[in-house]
Amino acid sequence: NRLISSGTWITATSPQPPSSAAPVRKTTAEVYKDHVSENAVTLSLDNMEVLSVINFDDYNVYFVGEMHATAKNTDIKLAFIKYLNENYGVRYIFEEYGYCSAFKLNEYFKSGDASILAEQLKDLKGTLSYSKEHYDFYVNLYEWNKTLPENERIFLIGVDLQHQIRYGRKVLSAILDNGKEMPKNVENIYNVLTADKISQDDLSAAFDDFCENEEVFKDYLSESYMDFYFGFRSIQQRIEYNKDINSG
Repeated sequence: NRLISSGTWITATSPQPPSSAAPVRKTTAEVYKDHVSENAVTLSLDNMEVLSVINFDDYNVYFVGEMHATAKNTDIKLAFIKYLNENYGVRYIFEEYGYCSAFKLNEYFKSGDASILAEQLKDLKGTLSYSKEHYDFYVNLYEWNKTLPENERIFLIGVDLQHQIRYGRKVLSAILDNGKEMPKNVENIYNVLTADKISQDDLSAAFDDFCENEEVFKDYLSESYMDFYFGFRSIQQRIEYNKDINSG
């Protein structure tokens, strides 16, 4: 397999002095460096055709790495999305984003409502994603995406924790508020999600209640059930992660 590397950080323990009784063995860092030098290609975003040396048809999933807080990340990501979409029909993009946040970005791609993007960026203040490059990436992706036939357009899937819990609560409550009369179990969770102040323990209890009344929510939400489930689970995973960090 070939490795495409736009920047590699390698860490390893210091090499041990050679022993007269055994041949010198390569360190982990040396093994990695050798592999990269033998399998890497130099990439120019102005000429993505260099990637034609790789047989992408041999794979079903493609990963593009990055170094956090580097402005060029968004240019690299957009170039890869375009290349893989145009040459291999890739439509589904796993984003390092909470499920609720990606869900709203898909709404932005459909509607072009820039207020969705502006609200997300505002909620990211204080994080590495609070940047003009981050905002412009989604604007540029939207502008390109809308030129494609509908059955070829990009769809985002958030696979990270929902770090912005308040934003996630707002997204989930909007899914529940679908104009139908809410069963009691649904109304209880809606009240938790829309409360001005709510503890993480109360959110976790609401998630447990949701899981225990799965059939009620499936019937109420119909096709929106899976979005609500994955969104709520993304929030719960964030809460569990926070507890693990604090207990460590």
